[in-house]
Amino acid sequence: MAFLLAGMATATDYSVVYDTLIIPHRIERNLAYIMGEANRLDGFYIEHNRYYGVTFDLLLVLLERGLELEDSRDIHLLRHLVTHGFFLVGGLCCSLLVYRLSNRRG
Repeated sequence: MAFLLAGMATATDYSVVYDTLIIPHRIERNLAYIMGEANRLDGFYIEHNRYYGVTFDLLLVLLERGLELEDSRDIHLLRHLVTHGFFLVGGLCCSLLVYRLSNRRG
């Protein structure tokens, strides 16, 4: 709970990541492909996009559209809060797994 509160208290202090301009282009192309509006992902495998996955960012874009966010500051704050929440859930699951495995009796 303390980590959640700390993350929410410092959410406005986050800066913009270096690939902010690449993400929307990549997601829009993938979303158009998924929705059947594009036959191919032309230009997708260029050097700076080759190692990125789109699942997490795609879910964030769908959440932004669902909340009808248009202001870039609101979008970045939402992205940071969701990412922090996802990290906390992952950390909780990892700690529960370690707890279960360490308390298992042979």
